[in-house]
Amino acid sequence: MPQRLLHKLSTTLKKPEFAQDPGQTHRVIVECQSRGADRISNYVQDNQGRVHKELKVFPALVVELSYEAIQDLTVSNQVKRIWYDSRVQALLNVAVPVMGGMKAQESGFTGKGMTAAIIDTGIYPHPDLASPENRIIGWNDLVNGKTEPYDDNGHGTHVAGIIAGNGRASNGRYKGVAPEASLVGVKALDDSGSGNTSDIITALEWCIDNRAQYNIKAINMSLGSAAQDSYRSDPLCRAVTAAWNSGMVVCVAAGNSGPDAQTINSPGITPTVLTIGNFDDKRTIDPADDQLSESSSRGPTIDNIAKPDILAPGTGIVSLRVPMGYRALTGTSMATGFATGSALLVLEKNPSFRPNQVKQELARNARNMNLETTMQGAGALQLNGLFEESSGKSARFSLENLGQYAPYAMLMLIPVLFGF
Repeated sequence: MPQRLLHKLSTTLKKPEFAQDPGQTHRVIVECQSRGADRISNYVQDNQGRVHKELKVFPALVVELSYEAIQDLTVSNQVKRIWYDSRVQALLNVAVPVMGGMKAQESGFTGKGMTAAIIDTGIYPHPDLASPENRIIGWNDLVNGKTEPYDDNGHGTHVAGIIAGNGRASNGRYKGVAPEASLVGVKALDDSGSGNTSDIITALEWCIDNRAQYNIKAINMSLGSAAQDSYRSDPLCRAVTAAWNSGMVVCVAAGNSGPDAQTINSPGITPTVLTIGNFDDKRTIDPADDQLSESSSRGPTIDNIAKPDILAPGTGIVSLRVPMGYRALTGTSMATGFATGSALLVLEKNPSFRPNQVKQELARNARNMNLETTMQGAGALQLNGLFEESSGKSARFSLENLGQYAPYAMLMLIPVLFGF
């Protein structure tokens, strides 16, 4: 292949292992000129390939072709760039058995009227989400095409409980951050917790198209893959930027690839989005022993940008199990759920806020853990500065009534998150 065309292949596609078997077919994303889709589609069919779908956030086709044909395709002046359609993983680390309890919730800010879209393995209608009323108000299955919400892995449901579980099955013991918020499930990860980058992009496109219908205020993305290219060209980063610019707060897991530096996953490398790392409270009341989780990904990003933006509790978090009950899981996936729920509360209190303002508010009130910015961002998520003691919904939270804000182990994270 002529040297001048190498710039059209993504970093991944330039790896030697692809050239070792040029006849092997690969699923790729082909960015094309605005009117080049038809010509590329014809080329794919002529070369015994397959066109899976067309993307909208930028002109592109998702196709399967042999590596040899992919190389030949770079010659076309209709092709701008070709990416390997990488597999994206739910960012779960390990399960940790814990027990917990919650205080009664008396505040008026509960996420009511707010909606979060969860791009994940699905959402199961657990009683904490579907009773006394079903708060899963929207659903799109990009994996199996089913019309009713389900979760054949459990990861998405666990995250959903952190964001919006109402504790019904536990008599209020385990509640999420915004227990009256509505949810939209977009299943883009399969039963093993993985999916194609192109499917995540399609999920984001669907959220943009349906934002007004479901009043989607935030998108939770507890998923990612190793960053290979700059956020400026990375297709998933461009898609999350489009979602952010459309008016939705996009919360993305930093990844579980620590403790090494420069391990922030894509799309968490995107400067605009809110990228969340995981801190471990050691299950004690004293915040002095809080530590950045060893597995939480560190910055800087591949573009040398400081990330994550903020840390949130992500170790031993009790939330929903499919089909009933609860379990404890650990990872930046869980931490991301806390940030998404918190974003809904900020927007409930400040409905005119744009995503950048929500991000600034959460960062401004974060608790400094005295770590490098590339480890902690602004610090540990806490809401006491945003929801000060007051009575009445039109004012702010009373700190003494914030015990319900998360399925924490033995209530130990409550003082950490809210500054007790």
